[in-house]
Amino acid sequence: PGETGAYILAFLGLKGLLSAVLVVAFWLAPLAEPRLAEWLTSSEAWWAYWYIAGFYVANSLLAVPILSFAARRETARMVLVTVGSNAVSNAAKIVVALGHLGMAALAAAYALQAIIGMVFGYAILRHLVLRRPTRRHVLRLLDYAGPVLLVTCLAYIAQNVDRVLLE
Repeated sequence: PGETGAYILAFLGLKGLLSAVLVVAFWLAPLAEPRLAEWLTSSEAWWAYWYIAGFYVANSLLAVPILSFAARRETARMVLVTVGSNAVSNAAKIVVALGHLGMAALAAAYALQAIIGMVFGYAILRHLVLRRPTRRHVLRLLDYAGPVLLVTCLAYIAQNVDRVLLE
């Protein structure tokens, strides 16, 4: 219990590192796929692409408070973050759809859900005392996450392999 803050910061650090890798992958993807690069020549498509990238990064970082609340069995806080961010995002999506504001605005409305969730989540998480993680904290977190990482990667591959093979 006294080490919770160190584990949360270790988890946040690892998620931040993985999010940086994700941003690099989004940056390199148009270089690797000419059809994507061609599609991104339009300003609206370019903005939509980066809003979607922002959604994935923010959603990845949103997992830290959500999973922290779940681990601490703070269900009300976890639900508050989820419901609050969904409400704001859904209202934004409705405004975009009714206003015919375009693809980039719709992508921004989706990204807003994760961003608002992060703001709510980290604001609510501030009641915890955070401590600098040691190497032991990071290694224990990686020991736990290793098998989960393998299963997650296999699940993503299995979920998307049909689309890749059809190309």
